[in-house]
Amino acid sequence: MDEVAINWLKPTNSSLHTAVFGKSGSGKTYLIKNSLYSSIKDVENFPSWHRFVIIDPKRQKGDFDILAEPITSDDWEEIAESINENRTTVIWPEYTNTQEIIDVVIDILFQYSEIFPIFSATLIIDEAGEVISHQKIPPSIGKLAVQGRSKLLKLVVLNQRPLLNRKLDAQLEHIVLFSQVGIDADNLQKRWSLSLDEIMVDLDRIQYSFYYFNTMKNTKQFYGPLRIN
Repeated sequence: MDEVAINWLKPTNSSLHTAVFGKSGSGKTYLIKNSLYSSIKDVENFPSWHRFVIIDPKRQKGDFDILAEPITSDDWEEIAESINENRTTVIWPEYTNTQEIIDVVIDILFQYSEIFPIFSATLIIDEAGEVISHQKIPPSIGKLAVQGRSKLLKLVVLNQRPLLNRKLDAQLEHIVLFSQVGIDADNLQKRWSLSLDEIMVDLDRIQYSFYYFNTMKNTKQFYGPLRIN
């Protein structure tokens, strides 16, 4: 699974972005947290100049704060300095200013990609449904989704319910599905022509299990259950 997880998190000129969907308590945060923990130590696939930036409005202790001391202010200079100096930056915005923080972070990432030719980064946005909907996507996320590949900037979005946004859909290659509610499974079948009937049975039957889909290769694989401590 580690090799597959690298694909979720590693930016390349040929790889698109990642989405992780699953009901509350299904295991998605645990999976990404542990994938990040392994990747941060993996200097072969993620060189020393690679940066991991996590925006987590849930502010839940024991999640991403185990990777780095969270930044709770909206001081863009503090955020920029952390991204410049630290391999991992965790930001705990308020729900009311999450979009503003995302805009600042993405602007910093693009600026650093221009200043430092070898710069690369993985941006994880938890509770992404707070800022992305069927009808809108912040321009900064739209820019990252479309232009990030050429700048070696990877976007990973996490949400309880699958995000319905065509602009983002078109830029997703890696999709990780944990247990879903029925109506979301129907929507996913329509969006990617995925046959989810058997998949839903597996996910509901085996707690903390998930399916990984590669939309470019049209492949899927079942994993689970995760060993939740």
